[in-house]
Amino acid sequence: MNLLLVKISIPIIGLLAVAGAFLRWRRRELPTGLFAGWTLLWLAIAVVVQLPQQTDVFARLLGIGRGVDALMFLAVLALVLLVFRIYLRLERQEREITALVREIALLRSEKKQ
Repeated sequence: MNLLLVKISIPIIGLLAVAGAFLRWRRRELPTGLFAGWTLLWLAIAVVVQLPQQTDVFARLLGIGRGVDALMFLAVLALVLLVFRIYLRLERQEREITALVREIALLRSEKKQ
């Protein structure tokens, strides 16, 4: 893919993503912190696409050779953390559902007696 096409399309995609998030935030469907995080993420992506050589400076701070390697490392780390958080939330919801089902079953059994 042509580098110029990437430098033009990624910021446009980012603007559309932030605009969609903004509309959800205005309808109070998205918390302010999540909206801010989403906006910062797309801003960072747009900067990296426009100034890819700056990632090498960031990589050297982390002790990693190339900027792309540093970004991939951070992306994988972020995804692992997100999956872990989702797993914890799912486990908590399963425990809550089990407790609710038990309570409903007990209430129904008391009604029958």
